[in-house]
Amino acid sequence: MSVRTIYPGVAPETVETEVTKRIEEAINPIEGVRHITSTTTEGVSIVVAIFELGTNIHTAAQDVRSKVSALRRDFPAAVEEPVIERIDPADLPIVSLSVESPELDPKRLTTLAEKVIAKRLENIEGVGSLKIVGGQRREIQVLLDPTASSPTG
Repeated sequence: MSVRTIYPGVAPETVETEVTKRIEEAINPIEGVRHITSTTTEGVSIVVAIFELGTNIHTAAQDVRSKVSALRRDFPAAVEEPVIERIDPADLPIVSLSVESPELDPKRLTTLAEKVIAKRLENIEGVGSLKIVGGQRREIQVLLDPTASSPTG
């Protein structure tokens, strides 16, 4: 189970003491918790609880939700609603691929990745899903001049 909490614009040290530590302390006593890890960065707290094999994950998820919900009222007002998710290791990426080119501009490289590389990888037997992260997409901006007269007037 992971608990991701956003505390916008706040230093990691503050997020650690006001959010991360509190969540760790609240979910640690839950039955079946084997190990807890956390990552705290500017404005973000991520706490991951790993459960013993055989733990009823539905009951554990409800326990985590209940403990985090009880904490919620004690968090500073700017803390966003924590997002609690079950993590399935089978959903994690098996392969990550990075693409770069000194000859192609970022937009053309993104197009190559989407239209050629991704299509070929998706056609390989056993590939469940593919996700492209980053890149640059074509963007058209229309800027209006509010002081210009209308074409009919």
